[in-house]
Amino acid sequence: MTKSILFMTAIAMVALAAPVFAATESATSQTKVERDSNGNYDRKTTTENTDAAGTTTENSTEVKVKQDSNGNYKKTVESDSSTDPKGLWNKTTAKSTTTEERNADGSTSYHHKKKINGTTVEDEKTQTN
Repeated sequence: MTKSILFMTAIAMVALAAPVFAATESATSQTKVERDSNGNYDRKTTTENTDAAGTTTENSTEVKVKQDSNGNYKKTVESDSSTDPKGLWNKTTAKSTTTEERNADGSTSYHHKKKINGTTVEDEKTQTN
């Protein structure tokens, strides 16, 4: 009987001590949308996440849509992301911008640009009529 009480006490102590050693993680997210009566809108979403190893990841996406009464349409998407592992001088960043324009005459232009740690790695522009 004494052995079983000691065994149960040991299990209870291990179960209560486990949360003390558990890693902490956190995450937040926020979205903001603004619209007007013409159909234009801006939407910004930001997220931040820290994992158990201490790596912080931040992402931000902003979408802007503008249109006019003539049928012209412009959509811009800007995305920023950064990953910062625990330690010094090891943060990486990426930024991309995509713009799409459609005109009333049917012509379309598309531009995409991506930078990683400040260096342009992709720059593409196309235009159709």
